[in-house]
Amino acid sequence: MKCKYCGRELKPDFVYCPYCGEKITKGNPLTNFFEQMDKMIRDMERKIWPSFSKEMEKEIESIEKEVPMRPTTIRFKIITPKVQVPHKPEVKEPKPKEIKSKQTKIKRLTKVSKNVVEPVTSIKRRAGRIYIEVLLPDIKRMEDIMLNELEESIELRAFTKDKTYFKIIRLPPNSNIVDTKFEHGKLLITLM
Repeated sequence: MKCKYCGRELKPDFVYCPYCGEKITKGNPLTNFFEQMDKMIRDMERKIWPSFSKEMEKEIESIEKEVPMRPTTIRFKIITPKVQVPHKPEVKEPKPKEIKSKQTKIKRLTKVSKNVVEPVTSIKRRAGRIYIEVLLPDIKRMEDIMLNELEESIELRAFTKDKTYFKIIRLPPNSNIVDTKFEHGKLLITLM
């Protein structure tokens, strides 16, 4: 087998000619044709381009001599965007008396005496509702009771001068407090 470009003898497993470096094409004659055309075009570019680029440079120089170039001035105008901030409604702060009364209630309720007692509790179910009755005999008013509804329980705290009642009551899943009543030392919590 001979190289199509330099004519030297080649081994059949060569992909490139070791003498001229060209790719040895085998197979489809159409592919060979396009590869040969590509090589011819590249060869022509190599031969023509240096003289062509020199001619182009001469043409550009002559045009520049004939038409004097004016310096270009670029002007900038900086515009600051106008941004409108929407009007925020005024937040009314609670009156000082309300804050003071809430703070004193929290302070009064959080004073835990050393005598902590767990209240007696009973739970009854009737007509799809759950009634929790908590006995708080020393408690006189609802304001002395703190109820915190948690995810699965209720935290109960009730305060007197010398006693603190504390109880955590577990709740059935998906139940909520519907109503609370305090009468005669009994707290009634209704769940649904």
